[in-house]
Amino acid sequence: MTGTGIQLIDRAEAAARLPEFADLLELAVKVQARARAPYSRFNVGAAVLGGSGVAYPGCNVESASYGATLCAERSAVAGAVAARQAHAASAASCCGSSERTCSSSRRRA
Repeated sequence: MTGTGIQLIDRAEAAARLPEFADLLELAVKVQARARAPYSRFNVGAAVLGGSGVAYPGCNVESASYGATLCAERSAVAGAVAARQAHAASAASCCGSSERTCSSSRRRA
């Protein structure tokens, strides 16, 4: 566990800790196909479980201006915030490769 409160755990451990994990991961995989990543070709999907129990999806959206690029994790959190969720209970993200997703989001959480 890092100082941010984020834990990187495998799928089996996540499923054991969080009954909703399978649903979150399924949603993340589903929205991964909606990502817009013409530059990196690295599609990422994410889902955040809000405090109310509702899941919010997000995907990465790249821009020619790197600073305007939106990662999947931030996209999902933005959806939860827009729906007035006070906090996120948990999150899942997927990227379809052995590389990890947005390190910036892991540091800022």
